[in-house]
Amino acid sequence: MRADEASGRAALVTGAAGGIGGAVAAALKTAGSTVTAHDRRQPTVAVDHVLVGDLHDGDPRDVVRAAEAAMGRVDVLVHCAGESDQTGFLELTDEQWDAVVKLNLSAAFPLCQQAARGMAERGDGAIVLIGSLCGRQAERGFAHYCAAKAGLEMLGRSIAVELGGRGVRCTTIVPGTIDTPLNDAVARDDQALSRMLARTPVGRIGSADEVADVAVWLAGAPAYVNGASIVVDGGYSIEATP
Repeated sequence: MRADEASGRAALVTGAAGGIGGAVAAALKTAGSTVTAHDRRQPTVAVDHVLVGDLHDGDPRDVVRAAEAAMGRVDVLVHCAGESDQTGFLELTDEQWDAVVKLNLSAAFPLCQQAARGMAERGDGAIVLIGSLCGRQAERGFAHYCAAKAGLEMLGRSIAVELGGRGVRCTTIVPGTIDTPLNDAVARDDQALSRMLARTPVGRIGSADEVADVAVWLAGAPAYVNGASIVVDGGYSIEATP
């Protein structure tokens, strides 16, 4: 997003206390947007407004309403909030399934719906969802997370189909392994890290800032960029494996 495009834009970022969410909020602020950061933990990123609350509780639409009250409107929604745990399919409990699907997918629907209503009325707006390669490639122990992220990407496409004609664009970022606290386990596992790096053409894991740069661009991309999914994985997913 160029500075002139970002000037005066009002952006809401969920999961803004996390690695990717915090980087996205900071990048949008640097680009000139007015930014409201939301998380269940206190976001530390320097933005204009901070909302603390758990998307598991209450109506996620209230988060958008609070951001609209603070900024006057929401022109850009970036949904970064997400969580998971590694549990084998036969051991996975209903509670684990519900918690992961709620935050990664179910909460996205009312968030996007509420933000899109205002955007559609004004004939302008951008929704950026943070998906995952797990939504495309099954990972052992992450059935709940894989299913939720697959659903999130399709939700984004559905929004793009229905609202593209009303000026609301929806796109999805599909990150690979990014250097954030959520991926500390990979970074500490030398064998897993070596396997991942060997398969990644650029030879390293990604940074949250690299994902944030794509989010900022998508937030202000040309109107014809709608329904797209941008993979940010250093080329990890494109090489065939035996």
